[in-house]
Amino acid sequence: MKPANRPTHSIGWIRDALTDLANVPAIRSAIVDLMFHHLRATEESLDDWQKVHFLNAISALALNVNSLQQPTASWLRLCLVDLEKAITPSYQRGNDLPPRNIDLELITFERLMEALDSIGRQIG
Repeated sequence: MKPANRPTHSIGWIRDALTDLANVPAIRSAIVDLMFHHLRATEESLDDWQKVHFLNAISALALNVNSLQQPTASWLRLCLVDLEKAITPSYQRGNDLPPRNIDLELITFERLMEALDSIGRQIG
């Protein structure tokens, strides 16, 4: 496992910061940092549950960044829900399985990192 730098902010801090839409640019950056940290930490052990929830979190972040209505926090809230699920230890998860219409072999650590990097570059 590669060392992962400690993120500056937690999911709790980010949720609290969402009450002020002026914080959206900083929140986006904090989310990208937090996702990079957790993805790197799970690189060797990334399971299907995590793949789906990281993918959903990254997609929600992209929808927030590209939303016609700016600033907006709704997609960021959904992003945090999926990020929290992605980092939930396996022994604390429910029995939910990923949808069968998703080809999990296509969701790789590398592709998740590329998608997240693309969003990170877009937000600066």
